[in-house]
Amino acid sequence: MITGCVSEDGESWGEISILLSVDSELDSRIQEDQLRTAQDYMISLERFDVTIDVVKVNLAADTALNFDPADPPEGYSLCHNGHCHADDGSLVDYEDISLELSGNSGGITIEIGREISLDSFESAIVCEQNSCQNESFQSRGSLSSVSILVDVAISGRAFDAPNVPERVALEGVPFAVQLENVEIITPISGEIGPNALPKILLIMDLVLPANVFDDIDFSDQNSITFIENITERIAQSAIEVEIERKIL
Repeated sequence: MITGCVSEDGESWGEISILLSVDSELDSRIQEDQLRTAQDYMISLERFDVTIDVVKVNLAADTALNFDPADPPEGYSLCHNGHCHADDGSLVDYEDISLELSGNSGGITIEIGREISLDSFESAIVCEQNSCQNESFQSRGSLSSVSILVDVAISGRAFDAPNVPERVALEGVPFAVQLENVEIITPISGEIGPNALPKILLIMDLVLPANVFDDIDFSDQNSITFIENITERIAQSAIEVEIERKIL
């Protein structure tokens, strides 16, 4: 047992620091300095900026892991036959209560607020060693996920690919997209508590997918699906995570 990690009220159960880079798979679509989409548009990018707003490390609290029907959590009374009586009179299944408790976790939020440009399709470093703030866990439990909130600004011009029927003017059609608070999330695992190494280094690479523009009909930019499709693709970006643990 690592006795040095035992926390008293108000003290930390561990400390987390992050390394974060942002990458893109868009370079796999490059043809003669333009991006080719699945709908045979050729895109000349003028701007592709990503602002990393915050990184959230989500923690499923101990109460969710050790839910005891004989000792109902706050907001519930008698528990039996797979459900508990809520204070509002409803009957709630054990599984739903566990999920509710997991959502009320003791996770942490790391403020980043850094903008990087991906218009050259090269990897960009957001957080190097000790360049982003460290945070401490005030609750113990199981690590459940990490999420990154991003703002994205994209602009450029779309052309028809060679040998396809004309849909846009020969000089192409300009477009611009501004997205805010897009959440990208991935599961992680590990324990925070008295029996776990307290210092955590979270090494992350956020990888934007090659298909960001694949669902877009650039001849109909007034469609509400134009922004929705790009938002959905950005939210499907991958977060590659490696976790290292040490003694403080």
